[in-house]
Amino acid sequence: MPITKLLKIISGIAATILLGAIGSGVWEKLLAPGLNWLATHTAQYISSISSRYRDDIYASAAAGFNEDYSFRSFLIICLLITLTALIGAYWYNERMSGITKRVLGASKGWLHWTALAAAFTFALSTFLSVSRHEAVKRTTSYSIRSMEIVRPHIGEQAFHSLVSQYYQIRIAKDFEEFNNKLVQAAEEAKVRLPAFTPV
Repeated sequence: MPITKLLKIISGIAATILLGAIGSGVWEKLLAPGLNWLATHTAQYISSISSRYRDDIYASAAAGFNEDYSFRSFLIICLLITLTALIGAYWYNERMSGITKRVLGASKGWLHWTALAAAFTFALSTFLSVSRHEAVKRTTSYSIRSMEIVRPHIGEQAFHSLVSQYYQIRIAKDFEEFNNKLVQAAEEAKVRLPAFTPV
């Protein structure tokens, strides 16, 4: 069986499984937690390498929530477009090599490799964007929930001071200072903050 047909079959099966999973409980039970775990660890790994990436996550978290569902829809559409483009490039190259075989000569496989490189680059950049978005969302949710948890125990003035400090976060060090205050307030009030692992 030619590799092009095999690729089309595998891509069709993968697309069918993905679309079926999105429309059923499998997405909520298996795929979403698995992708969230992968996105979390990816963001933590990149943050350990790039302090700028880490600073950007905390600065974006301080800016507030974004459209989560529209972003997920955008991700799914991008992945499907990438898959379609990959299959189309293989099909197109197969047709072109038959029509212009003499012209392409020894380089008739260039479109295959170009399509693969473009699809991989696009998929990687999309996944890195998702990892960053997930880290921002977790940080924002944790910060807001934690401030509300300690609010009755620290008084309104201290609460508004925390909120002000949160919205002034620009780098990771700012977030660490903010988080230390949250943890200290929670320990003094003997309340439990949500589970959270900083990037």
